[in-house]
Parts: sequence; structure tokens; C-alpha cells
Amino acid sequence: MSNNRRDGGWPYNHPERAEEKYPDVNAPSHYTVGGIEAINVIKAKLTPEEFIGYCKGSGLKYLMRANYKGKHDQDVLKAGYYMDRAQETIAELEEAAALSEETDRGEAPESGPIG
Repeated sequence: MSNNRRDGGWPYNHPERAEEKYPDVNAPSHYTVGGIEAINVIKAKLTPEEFIGYCKGSGLKYLMRANYKGKHDQDVLKAGYYMDRAQETIAELEEAAALSEETDRGEAPESGPIG
């Protein structure tokens, strides 16, 4: 199996991003005061590696307390949301590294279809 997560493996076999996949978890009003969701501010202020760690820790937190709050299904969804955000950030890092490697070799970056 390829290390390239765009090969159809989890989570890229899901067409939507975490924001679209978890509508009940994403952008609750109490986290978007001022029109900016807290997680996007956090991502902007951390390095990608720090943000991945934040997401992994947040996902673990929701899984560990899922059986004790009376909102098991919602907590499991929240954990999935954070794991997907971590995976998306890992993919962004891999894509940036591949692009940098192509540039270092003097290759033109691959372009998508036109139109």
C-alpha cells in the first residue's frame, strides 16, 4: 500500500473535508463569535506539526470521555472531526514537501486540468 494518502485510503476515500463531513460538530455558534471559528485561529497560530498534535490530543480527549458525559455519539463524531483535521494537515504537509522537492529538482509543478 502506498504512503500517498490520496490513493483512496482513509480519510481520502471520503469526498468531503472535515468541515463538510461533520455539520453538527463544525462551526457551532459558541465557537464562531466574531465570525471566525476558534479552530481556524488555532491552526493559524500554530505550526502544522503543533496543530496536528493539538488535533490528536483533542480527538483523544473526546474518545476518553465519550462513555461518561451522556453524549457518546456526539463525542465520537467530535473525535473523528479532529482526527480528520489532523489527516488533512498531514496531507497538506506532504503536498508542500512534494512541491518543494519538484521545485528543487527544477521540475515544473504538476498543474490540474484547465477550465
